[in-house]
Amino acid sequence: MVNTVKYYLKNNIENIFSILLILILCVYMTFLSLNSYIDPYLNDHIAFLTLNVNNSYFPFFDGALSNLPAFSSIILTSSKILGISPSSIEFMPFLGPIFILVIYAFCNMIFKRPIYSACLTYIMYMGFAGPYYSIWPHGFGFMLFIPFIFLFYRLMDQKRWEYILLAFLVFIALHFYSYTAE
Repeated sequence: MVNTVKYYLKNNIENIFSILLILILCVYMTFLSLNSYIDPYLNDHIAFLTLNVNNSYFPFFDGALSNLPAFSSIILTSSKILGISPSSIEFMPFLGPIFILVIYAFCNMIFKRPIYSACLTYIMYMGFAGPYYSIWPHGFGFMLFIPFIFLFYRLMDQKRWEYILLAFLVFIALHFYSYTAE
């Protein structure tokens, strides 16, 4: 029995450590969410959405969110589907888990080793993506930028029209979700 456990740990230590790093990121994201840690500019966007959530006409291209039509659409749609106010959605870990998976998949494509991918995912998330666990527009931009780099990388290897089309669509989506993409 002891030899079996030693053998298992010896052969799977990288996978166990990778899972542990990802779990630490999830705990960190939960801590941020429970303590309402968010960029203060998001409060302005959410306040504008909260005031206009029940209007029959929503000014997508006027007012505070004129640069973010897709952001306001996704928050209003999520608010209506979930039956909660936009201010409740503000602190939900909406982008964080997706962000972790996207970063990990990108790093795994490059390094092909789970331990390197998990370490770089940890560094990237803790370094610049931590506060973007929620619905901040820059979080959408960063989250879409990594698949764009992935598709561009694949495009360099294989000149296929599917990768060109997908890279173009992701690039366009960047402009609708994050106004820093300009």
